[in-house]
Amino acid sequence: MIVARSYTQLGVIQQRRHEFAPAIEAGLHAVEEAKKIENEKSRLSTISHAYLRLGHIYRASGDFTNAIANYNEALAASISEQFLYETHKGKFLAYVGLGDV
Repeated sequence: MIVARSYTQLGVIQQRRHEFAPAIEAGLHAVEEAKKIENEKSRLSTISHAYLRLGHIYRASGDFTNAIANYNEALAASISEQFLYETHKGKFLAYVGLGDV
């Protein structure tokens, strides 16, 4: 779980530096690592968070279609209401970016 969270945070740092390609790569690694977590609750929570952050990275890079896809993955993996508002808000903003609102 620590490795997945570390990749997620690395992606956030790179996103803030506008280094989107390595940020996306880190986000994808976070999802891969999260899928390896044995405890189901921890795995789903970590996967959901990783997809949420990856959605933010894609949205910040202007790739709204992939952002929406990742927000949908975050919602599908979500087992709690912890990130629901942030996920729906990001998804809405991605649709705004596409001009679909």
